Parts: sequence; C-alpha cells; structure tokens
Amino acid sequence: MIPSVRREHVAAVLVVVILLGGPLGSALAATLTHSSTAGVTYVTNDGLEVTLTDDREVEAVPFADDQTFSDGNLTVSAPGSAQIGVGDGAYSGSEITVTDVDATTPITVNRSDLNREFTVESGDVNTLQVRDYAIDNGSTDFAYDSSNGFTITLTGLPNVGAAVVDTGTGDVLDDTVVGSDGTATFDLPSGTKNIELKTVPSELQVRNEVKPDELIDNSNVTLRARFFGESDTVVERNVTNGTVDLSGLPADQEFIVTVREDNADFTYRRILIENIVETQEIYLLPTDEPSAEVRFELNDQTDRFGADTKLIVEKPITRNGQTEYRTISGDYVGADGRFPTILVDSQRYRIRVENEAGEQRILGSYVVQGADLARLTIGDVEFTADVSEGAAMQASLRKAPDGASHNDELRLVYLDPEGQTDSITITVEDQDGNQLRPETTETLDGQTDRYVETYPLNTSFDPEEDTATVTVEAQRGLETVTFEERLGDVPPIDFAPIPPQVLELMGFVSILAIIGLLVIVKPSMAALVGSGYAGLLTLVGVVPIPMPAVVLAGLVSVLVTVGTSGRLR
Repeated sequence: MIPSVRREHVAAVLVVVILLGGPLGSALAATLTHSSTAGVTYVTNDGLEVTLTDDREVEAVPFADDQTFSDGNLTVSAPGSAQIGVGDGAYSGSEITVTDVDATTPITVNRSDLNREFTVESGDVNTLQVRDYAIDNGSTDFAYDSSNGFTITLTGLPNVGAAVVDTGTGDVLDDTVVGSDGTATFDLPSGTKNIELKTVPSELQVRNEVKPDELIDNSNVTLRARFFGESDTVVERNVTNGTVDLSGLPADQEFIVTVREDNADFTYRRILIENIVETQEIYLLPTDEPSAEVRFELNDQTDRFGADTKLIVEKPITRNGQTEYRTISGDYVGADGRFPTILVDSQRYRIRVENEAGEQRILGSYVVQGADLARLTIGDVEFTADVSEGAAMQASLRKAPDGASHNDELRLVYLDPEGQTDSITITVEDQDGNQLRPETTETLDGQTDRYVETYPLNTSFDPEEDTATVTVEAQRGLETVTFEERLGDVPPIDFAPIPPQVLELMGFVSILAIIGLLVIVKPSMAALVGSGYAGLLTLVGVVPIPMPAVVLAGLVSVLVTVGTSGRLR
C-alpha cells in the first residue's frame, strides 16, 4: 500500500505541476531580468540600436514589438534604423536624459511613470535632457548639446502659439502653433543651450513710463514698427485699450518701434525690441513730464563697438512688486556713434551696449540733469586673475568720479575664455540682506570677452562700515556655477563649532600621543603626565572618562613613578 500511496502522491504532484506550471512559468518568465553592463547594445528587428550607458538589470526580453525597446517604465521606439544611448538618467529621476542620439528615423522616448513623451524627428544630439516641460512655467524645459542641430516634437501642450527660447540669450530659436492634438515640432540649431517654452504673444502692451502700472488708452497713438529680417518690413498699428495687435508679425525677428502721436501727448521715441516673445511691453513718456534730450556718444577705445553697436537705455521699473531693468529706449548708434533720446529729468537710467559679435558692456548708470551730450567711454579691462579655462568673477569697490551724484560704485568683471556661459544672474546685497542693485539676468551667449559692469551705490552705503555681497550664478551649458565675493567692511569669519564626536576623538588621540611621546623621551613621567592631562580634558568636558577611573590612573601612575625612582636610587 505504501508504494501505491507514494505513487499517488507523485501523480498528484505531477498534476499540479502540469496544471500550474505553465501559467506560473510564464509569469515568472515575465519577471525575469538579466544583468547588463554599460556599452551593451540592444537592436530591434527594425534597426533601432539602444545602447546602455550604465550597468543595470534589464528585462529578459526587452522588446515590445519590432520597433520598440521596452524596459520597465522606459520605452524607446523607431520605425527604422536609429541610435540612442540610455542610462540611469533615462530610467529614473524627474528628468529624462538620453545621449548619442542619431535620428536617421524618428525616435520616440516615453516614461510611463512621468507621463512624458518626446520625439527626436531627425538630426543628432550628444546630450538631451527633457524636464517637466510646460509653456510659460518660468523655468528651463529642456537642455541639449548638438553638433548639427535636430528637430524635436513635444506632446501635451495647449493649442496656442508656442516658441522655444534660448534662456541664455533670449533669442527665439523657432515658433509654431500647437496642433489640436497637443503636439508641437521645433527645429533647433547646433550648440549647447537651455530652452524655455513660451507663448507667442498676440499683443504688445503700451505703458506709461511715469506710471508703469498704467496702460496708455489713447486711440490717437500710432506705433510704427520696422522689422529686420530676411527683408525689411514696415507695419503700422494703432494702440487700442493700451495694446497693439501683433498678429501676423514674426516672433523671432528684431525690430525698431517708433511712436507717432497726433496730439503730441507723448514724446517721440525709438525702442529696439529683440523679439516679441521676450519683450511684451514698451514704455512711453508723456510730454508734460519734465524731460530732457540726452545725446549719448560712444568713445570706443577698443575698436570693437562700431556702427552696428546697439545702445539700450534701461530703467529699474517696479511692477507687481518686482523691480527689473526694462528697456526704455534704444537703437543702433550708426556711423557717428551717437544715439539721441528723451528721458525723464533727474531720473537714473542704465546704459548697455552690445556689438555685432554679441559682446556686451554695462556702462553704468546715468542721471539726467538737463539736456546733455553724454560721452560713454568703452575701454579695455584687465582681469587680475590668470584664467585659461573655466570661468571667473572679480568684484571691487571704487570711488566715484568727480561730479558724480554718488560716492562709491561697484565694478564687476566676469570672464569665460572657453565661451561656455549662456547667461549670468547678478545679485548684490548688503549685510542685512537688502538689495543694493536689482537682481538681473544678463545674456552672454557664449562670448569669450569680459562682461563688465559699473554700478553706482546709494550714498547711504559706507564701505568702511557696510558690506556688499556680490553673487553671480553662471549658466554654463547644463550646469550652474556660483561665484560670490564680499566687499567693504567684511565681517570676521564665524567658525562653526567642532562636532562633539570629533572633539572627543581628538581628545583621546592627543592623550595617546602625549603618553607615546613621553615613553620615548622619559618613560618614568609618561603615566603621571598622561593621567594628569586626561584628567584636565575630562574636567573641561572634552573626553567622557569617568572621574574614578582618572583618579585610579593617577594613583597608579604615582606609585609607578615612586617605585621607579626608588629602584633608580
């Protein structure tokens, strides 16, 4: 009977295996993975090559179909031959980073856990980092480094006019209208860039410089805009309810706006606008406001700022609780190196120049004191540090020139000889955290020449008693580098306390060191001095040795010393 029972048991087990083995085996196979190393390439039947850039566990069969590589939350697909590199930055984290993309056919990347998808339609990308993108979210949406440029399609966008803007320069690289399916395709140039998605505005706001929160609602005001693109285009639009309709105008072109007003309620001005995406408002000056004509004349000692130099007059304007430098007036200086404009009397403005190569200089502030011919000197700047690679910043305080309305001024120089800096964000604060200079972001667009700025400090600032902290955050490719320098009355360094554990360890080590040295020099004194030193450290709280142990060690050391002395006699 026993053998038959055993056979029955075996039979039952076999039945269970037969019934459940198949499904369990399939389920188990579905969860099986294999270890794979960086450099391994997986190829779909249609020719998509996916290369791992980090070691990781990969599903046993990481293919969803003939054109799709599928592993965990990540899927990569292409209808034909293409190449892409994926690693930890593609599989996990809030950003999707892929490398070595060669899209001979469109490559679509999807992360199901992020509900994010994009397609590289064509071109090459050395590194592409796609973040949680959205139009007008105020942050970088994706960043890339490309040798020859590429085309990308994004999904899940609202049905509006959208532009891709280089955060380093403010340049509109491309714009389009988002399709009804929420997709938008953009052509991007070569280079290393950080990109922000912005709405292409449908109107330009016209505001009162004296009352910047006020829109100019005057139907008699006509703006004349001249666009500089593939061909010179001149359009005229009336101001209606404080705005000008921008429909049909190119979003990525620079243009000059001039103001013509029938009733002479506003002064004539020329305003240079780099593009309508970055500049969505202009400021006009009422004729009844005390004003003066200032003729700015460039005295270029570098031979780098010629007739094609743009001269921009900016003013710190507060709107919605935020103070920013905004363009008030500007144009090309022309062959005579001059630019006339009408400004509010006794008001302070900032002058910025930019040459054809993109090199910029902040020439400091200018306070209007009646009609004037203001000569602006552009000279060579010496950088005291030897910078051959990377980037550097230096700041200094100096006395204002004779006749200035301020006592001291800040001199800031930033240099990146490698030309990797897209933009720098500058903040200057006093010892109490108050702004001495409005925070601004200056575009460098990879220039290798020095960025130079001279800023007048308020007369209440005293370099003998006050501190100015200059902070520069430089956006260099895909990374942010921070520079900081303190000027004026620099406070003493506040040393952080030593952690108790470290202090305790240092105490024990010093006890061992003293005893060890005395053993070599004078063995008879080692125990006695060591016990006394340990007792001292215990009393001041450096080491937690129980006092009875210290006393016992002291008694022993005394006895040893006495005994040793007796034998020596």
